Amino acid sequence: MLETVNLEAELKRFFKQVIKESRKNLKADGSNASGDLSRSLNYSIKENPNSIEADFLMEDYGDFIDKGVKGVKEGKSLAGYKYTNKKPPVRFLRTWLKRKTGKFRSRDLNSRAFAVQNIIYNRGIKPTEFFSKPFEKAFKTLPEELVEAYALDVEDFMEFVLKE
Repeated sequence: MLETVNLEAELKRFFKQVIKESRKNLKADGSNASGDLSRSLNYSIKENPNSIEADFLMEDYGDFIDKGVKGVKEGKSLAGYKYTNKKPPVRFLRTWLKRKTGKFRSRDLNSRAFAVQNIIYNRGIKPTEFFSKPFEKAFKTLPEELVEAYALDVEDFMEFVLKE
């Protein structure tokens, strides 16, 4: 089987461009307190006999940060996410608060975490589009380049077949 080197190279370029811009956006708007979300941005490319499978990878909550979550009283989500009867987990908010604002006594940290939990539950999470915008921007340039790359792979394959 001849490898689809040009197609894979073009996909890697696309993925790296989107990830670079997404990390830049996270840093610029302060949505990455721990750095976990930024570090989790990655991709995988798997070659199958008749196709290539490509996926973006990130922490599960990355989609909520990107598209937002509508609160029970206000806010909006670009993907229809909304709080109904379940609030965001306090344990993550405690960690976030500690990293964002410094050290607290345990009692103060808990009360602040519950206050933030209620604010998020009521107002939601504003969409940042840290990932969506770079993806859409890079995707607009992708089809023509992928067709080009795929055509080059077909030429290489034809040369390989004709030699044998």
